[in-house]
Amino acid sequence: MICIQCGACCKELRIIHKTHHRRELEFYRARGFRVVGGTVFINVEHRCPQLTDANKCRLHGTGKKPYMCKTFPAGNNMGALPPTCGYNKESNTSTENAK
Repeated sequence: MICIQCGACCKELRIIHKTHHRRELEFYRARGFRVVGGTVFINVEHRCPQLTDANKCRLHGTGKKPYMCKTFPAGNNMGALPPTCGYNKESNTSTENAK
């Protein structure tokens, strides 16, 4: 996959959290999160403070980028890609530019 540097992944998080602890599931359910079985689906629309207006990451190349960002989309517990994500799913190549 090739990142086209649209910044969509830095504006919305879709996290899948798996747990079998009843209290934890009740905690999320009581706060309006979607819970199916032992899985919590968390969608957060929040622009990363490190994302510039040009959709560039201020931390890229500094060695300070969070692990979740460095390994996106393969190395985290994200669910689906954000609907506005511009990843080219046809390519086998991956770059780590915009995140």
